[in-house]
Amino acid sequence: KNRTADPIGLKKLSNRGKSVVNPENFEIATLTHETAHMITTQYFTYSEKSRKFWSELRIIRKEYFDELRKHRLNHSPEKFNNIYLGNYASKNMDEFFAEAFTEYELSTNPSIYAKKVGELIKNYYGSN
Repeated sequence: KNRTADPIGLKKLSNRGKSVVNPENFEIATLTHETAHMITTQYFTYSEKSRKFWSELRIIRKEYFDELRKHRLNHSPEKFNNIYLGNYASKNMDEFFAEAFTEYELSTNPSIYAKKVGELIKNYYGSN
């Protein structure tokens, strides 16, 4: 339930804790989230490529927070909730990455910021 899109929540700013995943993926959501943490600590070494990846991820995260703030101030709950990755994504960069990755992998309709993070992974670490 913590990962479901709340249609009633479209009338107010969401207080959902985590990113949205399809109901059939609930059982693997935590595993996918924790796998994202493993990816960040094991796969992304301190190389030039990794530094560029994290630099671009920081830009995406800043855009995400700027857009959330704009929609909150403009009282646009539908727009806010369409991009919202959940409260936990606000904790730090690593949790932002893990929540966006989880939504990207486990939702048939990932938000724009989940897609941006997924595309960033593909651009830097996907197969050629």
